[in-house]
Amino acid sequence: FILLFCYAVNVADYFKQHGQLNPAVGQALREKVLSRGNTKDQMQTFTDFTGMEKPDTSGLLKARGL
Repeated sequence: FILLFCYAVNVADYFKQHGQLNPAVGQALREKVLSRGNTKDQMQTFTDFTGMEKPDTSGLLKARGL
């Protein structure tokens, strides 16, 4: 579950950086994540959406107060 929380923190940071209400970001989420369902490896789906090779754990540590 911690890995999924790490993904969530990274995706939230992506939205903050690229505009939470930006229609292009929402469309990318629909096309690259939501429409795929569980048909693709989670790490590849994460990379396709965020452009990151792997999740950044610093956001997770900050969210947990560490």
